[in-house]
Amino acid sequence: MIATGTLYLSKQTPVGAVASDGKFVLQMLAYDRQAYRQVEAWRLLWVGADAQAFFESHRQHLTPGVPVQISARKLCVLSSAGRHAAPEIQAQVTSLWLPTIH
Repeated sequence: MIATGTLYLSKQTPVGAVASDGKFVLQMLAYDRQAYRQVEAWRLLWVGADAQAFFESHRQHLTPGVPVQISARKLCVLSSAGRHAAPEIQAQVTSLWLPTIH
């Protein structure tokens, strides 16, 4: 499954780090606001040199509410337990850009 579209970054700060296998991993939480009170959470994982270059170049712009254009694959819906549990879509980013930054 492949997905493309616009999501909006959450209040959670994006995290970029080198994994145990030596690859850079960028993880972001974003939302798809489909309608009033109808929001889908997306956990975006981007691995590799492109992710690292993007993070280093645009880190200061990755703030809550910023729109991001994504292309992603390997979509998977994860459920959590608890009082305020909501499903989350996890996806592997193939490309990502900020439409408001030129």
